[in-house]
Amino acid sequence: MTKTKQPRSLHLALPDRESGQDKNKKSHTKMCGNQRLKNGKRDRP
Repeated sequence: MTKTKQPRSLHLALPDRESGQDKNKKSHTKMCGNQRLKNGKRDRP
């Protein structure tokens, strides 16, 4: 019971925090944007 409760509480606490969401969203968008730009440049001759 304790093992299942610990990861659940931690996992739920992270997304519940606004700062955590902002940081995750920013990093995710930055990574996606960089990958898209790199892919686009590579695809173009």
